[in-house]
Amino acid sequence: MDGFNKSPNSNSQYSRIQQSGVGGTGTVNQYDGPQYSSIEQSGNNDTATVTQRNGNNGGKNESIITQSGSNPHDGNTATVTQTGYLNDSYILQAGSGNTATVDQINNTERSDSIIHQRGNDNEVTVNQTNNTDQTWSFVRQAGDDNKAFVTQNEADLSASYIYQDSNLSGIGHLANVSQTGQNNLSVIRQVGQTRGVADHVQSGMPGNNTAISNQWWDIAIFLQYILCQNRPTGRFFYALFR
Repeated sequence: MDGFNKSPNSNSQYSRIQQSGVGGTGTVNQYDGPQYSSIEQSGNNDTATVTQRNGNNGGKNESIITQSGSNPHDGNTATVTQTGYLNDSYILQAGSGNTATVDQINNTERSDSIIHQRGNDNEVTVNQTNNTDQTWSFVRQAGDDNKAFVTQNEADLSASYIYQDSNLSGIGHLANVSQTGQNNLSVIRQVGQTRGVADHVQSGMPGNNTAISNQWWDIAIFLQYILCQNRPTGRFFYALFR
């Protein structure tokens, strides 16, 4: 990720939390920066909350949350709030019944959010709002009956990618993207023999926005399309195949 410099001479804040067991709570509050936070939780019903606000340089924050457990219904919660520019948020949740929320707000231009969930009945909410030009959101959900909601408001030249696949059971997936601004891109891909709902809402003048729904089996065509876009980086493919 681009936002943080962990060199010994950097004027930065560094936090790392590692928890095992059931019902762990990890909370990080960082003000002024740049800032780096890492929370690793291995258990069920864990909660991770990270708040990174502004910073001496206006941003350059990075948050990484990893939650995994042995129980098929883990019930973990991850919440990240970042303000300022050049922010990065990465969330990985393995299990079912998990919730991930990312708020990148108030001048968070050139900020990125990557969320990867493996399991069933998971939910993602990403809010990139208020002067969030050139923001980027990627959501991958592997499993059944998952939901993803992405909002990019007052955001020009921003992109949202949602990729949901299914194990051929359950009631299906829901993906909703709302974008205001111009020259924005929304791509939703849903695969599997279950019901999928893909909803794009785009507004703004003069417009030039693009929305694409791909509901099919063949991942090769989807990757070929992504390679033609302006924003994909190594982080995209790391998130997709991790």
